[in-house]
Amino acid sequence: MVVTELRRCEQCQLLFRSPTDPPDLGEAFYQEEYRSGFTTDCPDADTLKTLVRDEFRGSGKDFRRHIELLDALGAKPGEARVLDFGASWGYATWQFANAGYEAFGLEISETRAKYAREKLDAKVVQKVEDLDGQFDVFFSAHVAEHFSAPSMVVEYAQKLLRPGGLFVAYTPNGCSEFMEVNPQSYHRSWGGVHPSYLDDDYWFAQFDNCHRLAATSPVDLDAIRAWDQESDLKLSLTASELVVNANSRSRLLIRTVGLYQTLQED
Repeated sequence: MVVTELRRCEQCQLLFRSPTDPPDLGEAFYQEEYRSGFTTDCPDADTLKTLVRDEFRGSGKDFRRHIELLDALGAKPGEARVLDFGASWGYATWQFANAGYEAFGLEISETRAKYAREKLDAKVVQKVEDLDGQFDVFFSAHVAEHFSAPSMVVEYAQKLLRPGGLFVAYTPNGCSEFMEVNPQSYHRSWGGVHPSYLDDDYWFAQFDNCHRLAATSPVDLDAIRAWDQESDLKLSLTASELVVNANSRSRLLIRTVGLYQTLQED
């Protein structure tokens, strides 16, 4: 039996699982071994046909609320170029494209990236070097918590986002507000394949000198639209998925239990 505990780095404020993963775990594990049900298991032909026919509506991978959030933040279909970071087999990349975005995906697994290209005709590649140009939106859904150093995700975003672009990430909620209302659920969300647990303290440290928005998923879109993006705004942080947004002309970070967004300086 292995006993683990949750610790916080005093320097960067990251909550991390101890003991940490060996440095050679990484790519090999996520190529073939990592499994997370519908998220990683490529559907058979009949199932995929139904999902595409229904535009994924009502499925476990219905991304309409994510698309509505991007729109509320000012990233409009038909205008914005979106990168789906950690695209798996392409379900979100396809939906972004179907909604009118110019959508691309980045997925480390060769099997899942190939499925996305061949079965969904989604523009999913395996290497950053294979992406052409910069993006208006850097989007990830439940990806950053799989990194032992989530700052790498921020570094990728800074490289790939155009000036003024949005950084959006959904993750399990590591905020203390969630732990206080539901400690059982809170402690089920870290450990295992999640070496990191992300909260407002960590993301705010990553994106300092910003005006920030913190909220819970599903996000109050009316509150997002009404936000002046020039002051801090904190909504409820008690649900299981975090979404965060910060904005200071230099950077915008949107954060809620699971979602983080950053607007870089024009």
